[in-house]
Amino acid sequence: MRLPRTRQLLAWFFFYGVLLSGGPHAILIAMLALTWAVTATIAAFIGGLFVFRNRRHLHNILGLTAGVLIGAVAFDLLPEIFDTLSDLNQQPTFAMIGLVAGFLLFHIIEKGLALHRTHSSPETPTEQEQHGHHSVLATGLALCFHSLLDGIAIGVSFQADSRIGLAVAIAVVAHRFSDGINIVSLVLARHKSDLRLARIFLVAVALAPIVGVLLTLMLTISPAVLVIYLAFIAGFLLHIVASEVLPEAHGHHSTYLSIALTVVGVVFMFVVSHYASI
Repeated sequence: MRLPRTRQLLAWFFFYGVLLSGGPHAILIAMLALTWAVTATIAAFIGGLFVFRNRRHLHNILGLTAGVLIGAVAFDLLPEIFDTLSDLNQQPTFAMIGLVAGFLLFHIIEKGLALHRTHSSPETPTEQEQHGHHSVLATGLALCFHSLLDGIAIGVSFQADSRIGLAVAIAVVAHRFSDGINIVSLVLARHKSDLRLARIFLVAVALAPIVGVLLTLMLTISPAVLVIYLAFIAGFLLHIVASEVLPEAHGHHSTYLSIALTVVGVVFMFVVSHYASI
């Protein structure tokens, strides 16, 4: 009986792992990693569905999202970057260049497009929609890559040691709920009525960890490259918070509640990152 393509792909990855390790232990490790990746996927879907059901309170959700993203950079990405640099016995120069590049690249792109619109003829509604789609696409792809790295972290950690893998997996699952909230909130902030686009990005971000785990069966990522990439993502997220999320959350609909939720988001990520690292 012919297996569906998805099952054939999974079977091939498992077989590839067995070939690499020379025994069934690789299958056990792959199953553990995939189980946690699926759990992370479910957590992201729950976060995204939460936003869909509460669209009337989007500015409050964006306030929370801003705090979560700031906390993710301060208490998750940056500590991971500096810990990796310490393990590699390297200076943070190139990592910080990556962070600044992540911030400035998207800043230059966004402001360059804004200047182009200022010095050209007024945009038609179609051109405005295209610009919004480009911004959302860049944001969505960056968050997809970040989610992909979550899966790679799970897979690599389980291959190194099951206890390390368990700790990393719990940390990933703990913040995946907020990833689902973030991607849907950011898309709806630009396209409040485009639920289809938000669903597409939610599915992509949610499934990315599974793809990341599968890739660890056939790819090896240098820690030196990974740390620069993490810094680039940190810079990009800071730009998104400063230019998109905070202005939208605290612009026309700013309330004491949305301000408080921003602080709650930061505290939430601090607690998650602190206890996940214990």
